[in-house]
Amino acid sequence: MKINYGDKRWASAFLDGEGCIKYYRRLKANRVGKVYKSTIIRIEVCGTDYAPIRFLYKLFGGVIYKRKRRLTAKGTWAKPQEMWTVYHRKAYKVCKAVLPYLLTKQRIKSAQQIIKYYDEGMNINRGRRIGV
Repeated sequence: MKINYGDKRWASAFLDGEGCIKYYRRLKANRVGKVYKSTIIRIEVCGTDYAPIRFLYKLFGGVIYKRKRRLTAKGTWAKPQEMWTVYHRKAYKVCKAVLPYLLTKQRIKSAQQIIKYYDEGMNINRGRRIGV
């Protein structure tokens, strides 16, 4: 599906206000204790109004999770929420689409890191990212 200019601008603004772009590296141990480098690449948007979450899903794909209701500090139950999430390669495609329209410095930096990670990996490995 081709995404038009207005939808890219809207998705970028919504991601700036409500979303989270995560890119970080960490050491992770497997079940037998071997430690290896792991790269976390994820974009998330969570909200109680389902229409924008489902529109992002329609534009970019990904996964929608239903979040459990939680007890607030006042002792009342919070509204139910949905969370749209894309990982790795789909997150790269989202970043390529919305980067020109992002405004917040931290999200711009994270989106640039994700794009750099995949662009450099594709040049080295002819389209497949192998290792870290």
